[in-house]
Amino acid sequence: MMKNSFEQGMLDQIIDYGKYPNLTDIGANDQEGYQIFTPDFIVKNMIKLIGNDNVANINATVLEPTSGDGAFTVRILELRLKRLLNDKDYLKKSLIALSNIFSIEMDEELINKQRNNIFTLLMLYAKKEGDKITLDYVTLAKKIIITNFIWGETSIDRTLVYKGQPMGWYMPTNISNKSRKTEKNRILFARWTIQSDFSLSIFEYEDWEANETGNSDSDLGGLFSEQYE
Repeated sequence: MMKNSFEQGMLDQIIDYGKYPNLTDIGANDQEGYQIFTPDFIVKNMIKLIGNDNVANINATVLEPTSGDGAFTVRILELRLKRLLNDKDYLKKSLIALSNIFSIEMDEELINKQRNNIFTLLMLYAKKEGDKITLDYVTLAKKIIITNFIWGETSIDRTLVYKGQPMGWYMPTNISNKSRKTEKNRILFARWTIQSDFSLSIFEYEDWEANETGNSDSDLGGLFSEQYE
């Protein structure tokens, strides 16, 4: 797959830390007083309430709309990867598991850390599985992370309760400038089709919109979907 210099630069920014991700559970770097980090024990309890089997389903869609450095997304991916260990088609299924996790975070430093945390976890489990990690696998994993783990702002407008409102808006932008919210700037999520030949995998963008209840018109479930309440 040919890549332009901008795309290659994006891919190169995603790195493997080489050790288990160290997730933030306190707002030590919060300068504005708006960040709340979720401790690990609460994350695990919330996932348990949703149902580990539901979360571990690699075909189930999950959206974390204020995702920090990955408190939920890292745990969800890990739960899925653990279930896949010893599967004869581990590498392909691990990318399917990854491709159905979606994330939005408005803090650029945190989303970059989250992308690296997710990639690091993916590499740790691929090595644990023992399958040969190819360049095509690594490249595709990074492309999925770039398209699924978005630097943006989740829509919190009152108008979200009405059908047709977007799920969020890409950064960078001036958050206080409401005129920035244009059709061009709305978040589009990527639906991936993972092939056994990773270089042939493709995606199409979806524009998820809210319906009358504030949930998505697509099959987007989300961590806090009513179906699990």
